[in-house]
Amino acid sequence: MIEPQPGLCYMCHEDLGTQYNTLHGPVAGGYCTSCHDPHRSENEHLLRFTGQQLCFHCHKPESVLKNEMHQDLDGMECADCHNPHGGEDKYIFH
Repeated sequence: MIEPQPGLCYMCHEDLGTQYNTLHGPVAGGYCTSCHDPHRSENEHLLRFTGQQLCFHCHKPESVLKNEMHQDLDGMECADCHNPHGGEDKYIFH
């Protein structure tokens, strides 16, 4: 590659590291390809997985779902409430 992550990504995309007070771990670490696969993905936004599968690839469902705030969320996706790139606090709400 001509440039390591995230610099390679930011050659075309806006630097997300400057947009939020708190960054999601992969964004903070510069690991765009933790969630995105720029070469083989057939998903929207070149995501590796879709819906909750994307989040549960790293976050254990048991840990997430035991939180009482996550009870009765049938049909909702994590990104309905949480911004996958960052936010104003550690919960990265929209």
